[in-house]
Amino acid sequence: MLTVGMIHKLFAKLQARYGNQWANQWDDDRMYKMAVNEWYEELKNLSVSDIKNGLDNYRGEFPPNMIQFYEACTQKPIGRPAPCYRLYQSEPDRKALRHDRTVSKERGNEWLAGIRRGDLIK
Repeated sequence: MLTVGMIHKLFAKLQARYGNQWANQWDDDRMYKMAVNEWYEELKNLSVSDIKNGLDNYRGEFPPNMIQFYEACTQKPIGRPAPCYRLYQSEPDRKALRHDRTVSKERGNEWLAGIRRGDLIK
């Protein structure tokens, strides 16, 4: 569970990332406090790792609004697989690929669909 203090830290991180675009959203301290309370009410049931996930996932040119940030927190992490990761392939497929680098268009599309679904293994 988050605290209001954690929302202040989140706002500081977003200000560091977006500078004046973030800081100039509020006319005065009262509006800033209102925004902190609104964000707290929306995000209070998320974990700290969800918030970190949101910071990793949201890469917009402009600062996120509360709903955009919530969605970034709750979506699957975007991270990229390490180079040692491969698509799940059956043993015959792996052997065939070692000897022949050509693959049918259908099989290539299946592997690509697997990447998009996140079906990766070590």
